[in-house]
Order: sequence, then structure tokens, then C-alpha cells
Amino acid sequence: MGFFKKGDQWLTEREKQFHTYFRYAVVAYMAFDDEEAKLAAIVAAKKADHKMRESMMAWVSAGIAEFTADDLIKKRMQEIQEAISAKDWSILDAVSETNRLYKRNPGYGKVLDKEDPSVFVHKYPSLFGDPQEE
Repeated sequence: MGFFKKGDQWLTEREKQFHTYFRYAVVAYMAFDDEEAKLAAIVAAKKADHKMRESMMAWVSAGIAEFTADDLIKKRMQEIQEAISAKDWSILDAVSETNRLYKRNPGYGKVLDKEDPSVFVHKYPSLFGDPQEE
């Protein structure tokens, strides 16, 4: 999946971690139908500033283009794309959705605030690699 490496050259280290959290949440939803990961990805996008949200949307669009043969994965990515692009999200929207994420999965919410994507690596080592092997 080459599109993991595109589009984030301008990001600071903190922004890269935040963007990686978003990408890993999307991948966890695509691969395992993890609805809480889907919510985590959408919340991350809603919390992102305009520049980062554009980068996230570009990444999702590239993924949709790359997964043309897999209708289910493409459909899941399109769902995320539609949720993100539904409107220009306000701070109140982001706070409301963050609270919803905390209620559904406090672990995903807590690490989102820390820009820490490792929660997905630990939950899905077969997808992201076993962190014990590093």
C-alpha cells in the first residue's frame, strides 16, 4: 500500500503522529470493520486544522483510487471521506465528537489527545507489525 507515504512532507513531528493516528484508524476500520476506529478517524479529521484535513482527504482519495478492485474497502473509505467532507467542522463539532469517542472507546480517545497511533499497532499487530519485534 504505497499511498501510506504520500502527502505529509510538510507536517511537523506532532502533526505526523496525528496524521498517522488517522491513517491507522482508517486502516483498522477498512481491515477489521472496527466501527470505533472509524469514529476515531472521523474525530481526528474533525479536530484537524484545514491544512491537515486536506492532507487527510488526499490520503483517503488516494486509497480509494488504489483499492478499485475491493468494493468493500473502497466503500468503507468512501464513508470516511463523506463524513469528513460533510462540512467545515467547528471546534464545537470536534469537542462533541471527541466526547462521543471517549464514551464509546476511552482508549482511542485518550491516545488521540496524545497523537499516539500505537493503540492500533497493539490491537492489530498482524496489520501493522508486532511492536515487540522492534
